[in-house]
Amino acid sequence: VLSTKRVSDLDTLLDFIQSATSELIWMNEKEEIEVSRDWSSKTLNISEIEEYQRALTIELEKREVHFNAVQDRGESLVLQKHPASKCIEAYLAAMQTQWSWLLQLMSCLDEHLKYAFVYHQFFNEAKECQTWLKQIENRLSTTYSRQNFSIDEGERLMREMQDLRDELSHYSNVVSSLIERSKDVVPLKQR
Repeated sequence: VLSTKRVSDLDTLLDFIQSATSELIWMNEKEEIEVSRDWSSKTLNISEIEEYQRALTIELEKREVHFNAVQDRGESLVLQKHPASKCIEAYLAAMQTQWSWLLQLMSCLDEHLKYAFVYHQFFNEAKECQTWLKQIENRLSTTYSRQNFSIDEGERLMREMQDLRDELSHYSNVVSSLIERSKDVVPLKQR
């Protein structure tokens, strides 16, 4: 009878430890992905990370049911005064700590995504603006810097320069907007 009870206790302990270990491994794998992500990478694919975040959130919600079941089973064993209660409590504590840490990492992922989106959008617009300004500078130094041209050509150049002036006025607003928005862009190293 005593040996049967010991075998039963070992079986329940083994079952619990296998389930708890499986949960811990899964959480460690998710943690590793997040802590090793290089947010300063030039090739960071924001939409891919957003999709990963959505999938992970769904997976986390589904996994929570199983996680809670393993936790409940462990707590039940402790309440039943299982001979390995200390070991079970250690697993329960590790699981709870890891789960809390994973939720914090999810919160960090959300914040990083917001800041990365603002960062990349800002620098893409700034690069676009810079490219446009270089093209205009090139056009001004080639097309409009000539000294000899006919009256018809001069009138055409004047119309083009008026259009260019309107475009410059528009881009002046774009540059002002970029300057204002630059205050909200968090540098990568500060994240």
